[in-house]
Amino acid sequence: MGSSESLSQIEYPSYFVKLETNRPAESPVLLNVSHQSELLRSPSPEIWTMVDWYDKVLAKFSQRPMLGTRKGNIYSWKTYNEVYELALNFGSGIENLGLCPEENHDGFSVKFISIYSINREEWNIADIGCTLYRISNVPLYDSLVKDHIDYIFSQTNLKTVVLSSNKLSRILELRREGKGQSLQTIISIEDPNDEQRAECQNLNIKLYSFNEIIAIGKENRKDIIRAQPKDLYSLSYSSGTTGSPKGVIITHENMVANLAGVIEILQITCDDVHLSYLPAAHIYEKVLSNVFYYCGGAIGFYSGDPQKLREDMYFLKPTVLACVPRILNRFSEVFRASVSSEPEKKRKVIQKMIDEKLERLRKYGDPTHKLYDFLYFNKFKKLFGGKIRLGTTAAAPMNGQTLDLIKIFFCCNFIEAYGQTEVAGATTFTTQKDMRSGQIGGPIGCMKVKLVDIPDMLYSSSNNPPSGEICVKGLSVQPKYFKNPEATAEVFDEEGWMHTGDVAILRDDGCLSIIDRKKSFLKLSQGEFVSPERVENIYMQCGCISFVFAYGDTFQNHLVSVVVPDRVFVEKEAQKHGIEKSWEDLCNDPLIKKLVLEKMSETGKKLGLSSVEQIRKIYLHPVMITPDSGLLTPTFKMKRKELREYFVNEIKQMYNEHHHHTHTL
Repeated sequence: MGSSESLSQIEYPSYFVKLETNRPAESPVLLNVSHQSELLRSPSPEIWTMVDWYDKVLAKFSQRPMLGTRKGNIYSWKTYNEVYELALNFGSGIENLGLCPEENHDGFSVKFISIYSINREEWNIADIGCTLYRISNVPLYDSLVKDHIDYIFSQTNLKTVVLSSNKLSRILELRREGKGQSLQTIISIEDPNDEQRAECQNLNIKLYSFNEIIAIGKENRKDIIRAQPKDLYSLSYSSGTTGSPKGVIITHENMVANLAGVIEILQITCDDVHLSYLPAAHIYEKVLSNVFYYCGGAIGFYSGDPQKLREDMYFLKPTVLACVPRILNRFSEVFRASVSSEPEKKRKVIQKMIDEKLERLRKYGDPTHKLYDFLYFNKFKKLFGGKIRLGTTAAAPMNGQTLDLIKIFFCCNFIEAYGQTEVAGATTFTTQKDMRSGQIGGPIGCMKVKLVDIPDMLYSSSNNPPSGEICVKGLSVQPKYFKNPEATAEVFDEEGWMHTGDVAILRDDGCLSIIDRKKSFLKLSQGEFVSPERVENIYMQCGCISFVFAYGDTFQNHLVSVVVPDRVFVEKEAQKHGIEKSWEDLCNDPLIKKLVLEKMSETGKKLGLSSVEQIRKIYLHPVMITPDSGLLTPTFKMKRKELREYFVNEIKQMYNEHHHHTHTL
């Protein structure tokens, strides 16, 4: 079943040059190899602000499809020209009514508006329209708790919010509690009913429909208001895993510079299609949308139900798929379960094809195989629309072995990005030709990167390979948080370098790899330090779990964990052992727990976990944990404090069971 195709050995790209500074306890500064003499500011000479971006770029692709909404089994599209006209009308309507007055905030003269909705075409139309009239968007995450919304409203003195009708009750409830007092106007994307209008009137809030604003702007079209490069483009509150959200200042020049760097990497064309499902309020989705605008691509919105994501892909047929690691982990579980469900003889043949494709990928950098793809792998591509040519993963480190599996099943590369809201998007990227997994490439054209020693954790630039905390600086970084000097002092140094808290190594083969978090270590009672993220990433490869949260503290000498088991694995084992119970009861069954823990321990041992890193007790949680629970950020990062508090009783029980067991041996 081999292939006669001619292949050549991999040539790794050159990601950066080193600028020697000869500073103690620091690596050289890393610069993009194509922009070592001058950082990249813009993709073209005529674009310096996001007003330029929309005004000058959208007109180029006037009749091409821009934004698509699913209606049944098809997507209905608005062209670039139609979106541009609606955006102008919306922004003009806001200006005509004076809904966003100009105020001075933290050194900026700014007009604020907020958009509070899941991804949909009106979100993008409102965002573009406001930008064209120099109004700065303060987007709200779908999963924000009320106290955080009140905090954002108060800090920005926010007057107007655009929202979907299902968010209206939440904002009105906030107001009834005496919070959100700055709010004067709500714009409902759907037409509000009489009851909603009456309730807003009682709370002294003006209520308009989205279409009313459009109509007012169309009747009284105002000229575009040109922003300056240093004007505030967006105030993006971090989704944060701890404490109150921090307002990240993104100026027009910050955003343009980062987009310029990402455009060089992604090389999107006007034939590309993107599925918008990651939170529109998150910088990852914001960057991708703007890159697609610049290149004339089409953006289709998911139907709003995460459970129908694969169905949305099937009907939209995206060519570029943006993901976060937890989404890709779920895809890999689907692939593994499909292989496991085959009869033994067929399963062995499939496993041989998988092994050969993995070897081909790692040796030659090729995720395709004409024969094997025809026989087996293309059917998986068709489940996701059949046209995906490129994937991206960002927001958290991705396990390299799992990503390799994703690449061979999708038959294309998934490039890895590393970034933060604080840099207006991406800091580093791998390239489309680089098939190595488990690394983040090098800095994009607008950025500088260096590694700073962490003596307590034995990370040093003098190690072989060099290691340390990733520090970043560049044209897309605004070195302060909005009205938060304490947080600014914690993260930014006096030279404007952002200390990310992420730990990386500078690999011998010329790229960066994230290996740790500076603050993520758990100290156990025997004095050993354990990285829960490393432990979790390894256990996620065992094929029998969908989620794992590892926990330990200074009063205990071992780890325990909350696990959401893989349903296919559990039900298969239950059938094998003659256990007939409901899903909830299966998760409480001692034998099922034992089998899951054994499989996890086997994987941990195989992949190099030390005895102190191995989990001793597990609690099987029957419900998948999502951002809606408040236990994960919108990009699926764990909120460890919230998880610890939510599962406090289960954690206590696991430790009590372990102590009882060890004391009665």
